[in-house]
Amino acid sequence: MRELEDLCVQEDHPFCQAACPVGMDCRGLCADLAEGLVDQARMKAEEGLPLPLLLCLICDEPCAKGCVRGIKGDSISMAALERFALREGAPRRKKPSFLAPRPNRVVLIGEGLGAMAALESLRAKRYAPKVYVTGDSLAGPLQDDTRIPRELLDDTVEGLLAGLDVKYLQPDLDSLSGWDCIVVADTSPLRYPGPMDDLTYATGSEGIFSLPMPSPSPVEEARRGREIVLSLERHLQGASLSAGRSRSSSTRLPKPPEAEEISLAVRPKGDGFDFEEARSEASRCLLCQCLKCQPWCLYLQEYGGSPRRYVRTFHNNLIINKGNRTANRMIDSCTLCGLCAQVCPTGLDVGQASLESRRKMVETGHMPPSHHDYPLRDMASALEETDCTVDPSGGSPEWLFFPGCQLGASEPRWVTESYRYLTDRLGSVALWVSCCGAPARWGGREELFSDIMDLWVGRWEELGRPKVITACSTCHSLIRERIPKDSLTTLWEVMDHIGLPIKGELAPLTVTVSDPCTARHHRASQDSVRRLLAKRGISLEEHRMSRETTECCGFGGLVFSANPDLARRSAKRRVDGTDRPLVVFCALCHELYGRTGHDTWHILDLLLSEAGTTPPPRPFLRWSDRRDNRRKLKAILTGTTAPEAASSYLHIEEPLRHLLDERWIMDSEILAVIEEAESGGPRLKRKDSEVYLAHSVLGERTLWVQYSKRGDLWVVHDSYSHRMTIGEVRP
Repeated sequence: MRELEDLCVQEDHPFCQAACPVGMDCRGLCADLAEGLVDQARMKAEEGLPLPLLLCLICDEPCAKGCVRGIKGDSISMAALERFALREGAPRRKKPSFLAPRPNRVVLIGEGLGAMAALESLRAKRYAPKVYVTGDSLAGPLQDDTRIPRELLDDTVEGLLAGLDVKYLQPDLDSLSGWDCIVVADTSPLRYPGPMDDLTYATGSEGIFSLPMPSPSPVEEARRGREIVLSLERHLQGASLSAGRSRSSSTRLPKPPEAEEISLAVRPKGDGFDFEEARSEASRCLLCQCLKCQPWCLYLQEYGGSPRRYVRTFHNNLIINKGNRTANRMIDSCTLCGLCAQVCPTGLDVGQASLESRRKMVETGHMPPSHHDYPLRDMASALEETDCTVDPSGGSPEWLFFPGCQLGASEPRWVTESYRYLTDRLGSVALWVSCCGAPARWGGREELFSDIMDLWVGRWEELGRPKVITACSTCHSLIRERIPKDSLTTLWEVMDHIGLPIKGELAPLTVTVSDPCTARHHRASQDSVRRLLAKRGISLEEHRMSRETTECCGFGGLVFSANPDLARRSAKRRVDGTDRPLVVFCALCHELYGRTGHDTWHILDLLLSEAGTTPPPRPFLRWSDRRDNRRKLKAILTGTTAPEAASSYLHIEEPLRHLLDERWIMDSEILAVIEEAESGGPRLKRKDSEVYLAHSVLGERTLWVQYSKRGDLWVVHDSYSHRMTIGEVRP
């Protein structure tokens, strides 16, 4: 998790801040001034700069070298903006401190900017050092800098020295051996003679820290003053002097494209910026950050913040939180589609962290059962009730057509006619309709998924390891993990190679192709789909997010179950990205886009249609209807009679039918509860009516049905489920 978190560059410093020795938040100050928030801008300057009123007057602005505005134009005038903010902003009200000074005996020797910055930091940390000023003033060479008003300089020195024991002399270091710490920050040759660490400024003598000779950069000299006090404090606390102090002037942030545009600095009309000039100059800042992934991903927009924050939240939800894990739904709301990794400069995949978190939640018993209840039940149905194999070869087919469990649920004809086409063209082809176990993988149940794939591979080996043809990109991506790549292809590649099932062009039609997210990196299937549609005379337009940057329909990662609202908005955003009808080659993309009301075809509807005609877009199906379709398909393939659909025994008004579909309640489950109640099971009768309320425990759920009888049909008035167990209490 930590390694994934570190891949996110969003919290890297912007270029200006990375170039600034004291790490001034230039981006934040510019953002405040651009909004006219001068008081907040002043607060940032006071917090970020040592001796802010002085330093902003003499700063050599190394940030300007980092500013990307300087690539083609003028860098942001940060020192001028800081001067404006400090001049016009209200000073921060300092709260009085009633804490006593620290008891440590500390000595500061020196003069100049480094000594002043060190003394400011010491006082902020409640040290009361004895000060030896080695010249006539603590300001040292700053007295000769005409850019600093003498009154400001004198007031600053007076404030720094107020209440301290100050001596104007150059002491002998040997005479200070009884003090806890000594800081040497001097422009004279008194600087500690001997080796000195460049990072911590520690010397060969215990408790003595010494700055190197003054830097020509005022801001670098001020940084050293701060850093030497940090070393002093760590020494007094017995902590490591060097841990966590490595500093880099580089950043991993990508340069914004606007950096290539020419932008010239605002020139003040007077001695400094006025309000509008400062606001205009600050508005030139590009507020450099990454977040390249956020505009692409609805999930990353849903909870806000950077991918680093998401991964950190996942980690905290697993490791730190002890009670209510508030990020459970957040973790289960990622589609695991990999789009973020595709657009991320470092390839960070938030889905990888989400999936790992789900696995840990399952292992530790913290996965909410309701989040993935329906897809896991549906997977069990596909594996147990509707799994079937057709093998005319007698056990050694050359090819195996594995359409997955969802293609036949959408339309059985897509499976039967595709299989007939393959046997006509390829000869020895077996058909196996089942589930690849994707819901188990996406739900974090890795052990269950592994068991399903072991059974899959075992049956494939029993068939003599035939070459597998898939019609589902999810099945293809998961099976590819377990068998040789040259043993796997897609229905679209095969059709592209051996010819269309039905030749001739359809009625003129222009569509947008929508690639499923699980085919993101499978260029061969993407190209084959486009060629097949072109051969049928269909004009194609690319979606603005296609191929490697395609997005999920909302089904992936079981988001449709864990966060239905986000899944609906994902599908809606996808269809809103085009004015044309959509053509998909994923059965579930077809269903979820169809639910938005947008005209959507599965490619097989177009490839299996007679020349000269274009079928109307197929309406979406209820989840219950999809399960019935799988049973019909098995009956067709096995030559048996399909069981009567439960819906033929029920009367459900359309609004309730829609509501039950959203609750993942199947017609067959409702009928099972009614039949149990009518056979002596538990039920309650409504007073003065023939309406009954019955319940039954189905797996881990208790399903309630409110029903009555009308002729040969059971009228369903309502149905709902929960995960409580209802038991009898006997006196």
